[in-house]
Amino acid sequence: MRPDTFYRKNFPEADLLADMPDELQALMQQCWATKPEDRPQSFDHICDALEVLLKGMETEDDKIKQSMQPLLHMARIGGADIQYAMGSMFAGKIKGFPKDPTLAVEFYELAAAKDHSDAQNELALHYYIGYPSVGIRKNPKQAFELWSRAAAKGHVDACHSLGHILMEGEGVPQNPERALKYWSSAASSGDVHSHIDIGEMYLYGRGVEKDEQKAAEWFRRVNYKEIGSVNTHSFSKTVLLTSSDIKLTSELPVDLCCTVCKLLGENMGDFVT
Repeated sequence: MRPDTFYRKNFPEADLLADMPDELQALMQQCWATKPEDRPQSFDHICDALEVLLKGMETEDDKIKQSMQPLLHMARIGGADIQYAMGSMFAGKIKGFPKDPTLAVEFYELAAAKDHSDAQNELALHYYIGYPSVGIRKNPKQAFELWSRAAAKGHVDACHSLGHILMEGEGVPQNPERALKYWSSAASSGDVHSHIDIGEMYLYGRGVEKDEQKAAEWFRRVNYKEIGSVNTHSFSKTVLLTSSDIKLTSELPVDLCCTVCKLLGENMGDFVT
C-alpha cells in the first residue's frame, strides 16, 4: 500500500498535505510516485530539494516540524532508507532545516534496527561520545557493537572507528592485531586517516615491530589534501620520515604547509650526527 493511501485510510478526517507548503507537497508526491524512475533517485537529491525550499521559508522551526507531522508518521513505519534520511535531516545535515537531536536519534535507531549501516555508524558515534540530553550515556561497548555490525557490511568509517577502539581498549579488550585488520580494510577503501594510523603503528611499535621504513611507506600513500586535521606530534614524525619527498609540501594546504615548516625547524636536530 502506498504511503498516502495508508495515511488517508487510517486518518480519514485529515488532509495529508493540507498544512504543507505547495513546494513540499510536490516533493512528497514525487517521492511517492508509482513509477520508480519518477521518484528522487537518491537521498542527496531529496536533501538538495529541501535545502532549496527551506532557503525561502521564514517560518519558525516548530511550524516547519508541525507541517511535517504526516511525513514523520510515514517515516516511522517506512523503510530504513527514509528513516536514515529523516535522522540525518534532524541531525542538522541539511542547511536551514530545524535540528532536533531527539528525533535524529529516534530515526537513526529505527534504521539501525533494520541493519542500515550508515545509521549504525551515526548511532555508534552517539554512544561513543555520549548525548545525555537525548538519553544516551557514553557507552563505548555499545558503540563497538554497532560499528561491528556496520563494518561487517563494509562501512569504511565504521572500520576506522573500530580500529581506534581496539587499539585503545575502550569498552573492549585491547587488540592491536584486530585494530590493524580494520584499519587495513578502511585504508584499502581509500581512508586517509587509516593510512596514517597504520603508519603510526610501525613508527612507534604499537602492536607491531617498530619499523620506520614501513611507517614511511604508509605515510607516503596519504593524499594530504584530504586531511582536515592532524595530530601535530605524530605529524612531525610523518614529515621527518617523508621529507625526502620534494612534492610533499606542494600537496599540503597552506595552513598545513606552515605546520610542516615549523615542525621541520623544531626537529632538525634529528638529522644532525
